[in-house]
Amino acid sequence: MEQHNLCEFVEDFPRGVKCRRWVLRAEYQGGHHHAKVHLSECPLYLELHWHLAADDQVRRVGVFRLDLTGLLRGGYVRRDPKESRDPNVRLRIVRDDDGNFYVQTNQLGPRFLLPSRAATPLDSRTVRKNFNATIAVAERFQQQAPVVERLDESMSQTERVMEILSQTKRLAREYRQLTGKPLGVTGEVGEYEAARILKLQLSPARQAGYDALDTANGLVKRLQVKSRCLLEDSKRSQMVPSININKDFDAVLLVLLDGNYEAFAIYEAERESVIAALTAPGSRSRNERGAMAVSKFKAIGKVRWRKPAA
Repeated sequence: MEQHNLCEFVEDFPRGVKCRRWVLRAEYQGGHHHAKVHLSECPLYLELHWHLAADDQVRRVGVFRLDLTGLLRGGYVRRDPKESRDPNVRLRIVRDDDGNFYVQTNQLGPRFLLPSRAATPLDSRTVRKNFNATIAVAERFQQQAPVVERLDESMSQTERVMEILSQTKRLAREYRQLTGKPLGVTGEVGEYEAARILKLQLSPARQAGYDALDTANGLVKRLQVKSRCLLEDSKRSQMVPSININKDFDAVLLVLLDGNYEAFAIYEAERESVIAALTAPGSRSRNERGAMAVSKFKAIGKVRWRKPAA
């Protein structure tokens, strides 16, 4: 296969051909899945699914045909065991913060973007429910839109963004109440809460390495901002979104939100502590995807802010 055919999206797998079925779970696996596969399975057919949260439905991403031999030559998969001539390879699929899925051996290795995927067809009842909920939220937004339009033109761009994100938080809360599903704006809301509470300066869009600047005593600290919504019925320890330790940053903030998208705690961990935790031997999951449990982040960090008791 040529470079662009290392991984192809297909409508379905051929009859009689083995197809693996993987479910990537953001809550339990931090957005990745890996397994040992034999090169004799090339081309390998993989049916990929995505599960965002415990209260969310499993979503079918699509079926993909993978050229394992080509991916091995490109460094997107590796021999298992490493440095061997064994016919087994370690295949790892990861979902990045940009919402795309990649083939990547570990956080430091090259990655191959999975091609366009198809959404899972929904039954008429689900479509009708989500449509009505979306219309309801849209109507609320139309009612609130004039507030944004009437903003004083003298307001800075940052102040306008803050106002819009404030409204987004209210709409996301209502959307969850209507559909039982997250709206997918946890990261943006978390950044807004951190900036509002800690008086941070948000970075421009697509700023590599950090999301906000914290200025104190004449010193500027570059911060990655990660967010996690902790629901009361969460059954297992939740994971901090992937942290890229190869970027330029000084510390990481973890913003914890409740089910109403209200921040109740913010933790901060220094760069050295984060790198030490993610590269410590004994945990392939931490080493490869750059994610750790919320409890681990709390242990290596400090409380930067906590919501006052009522």
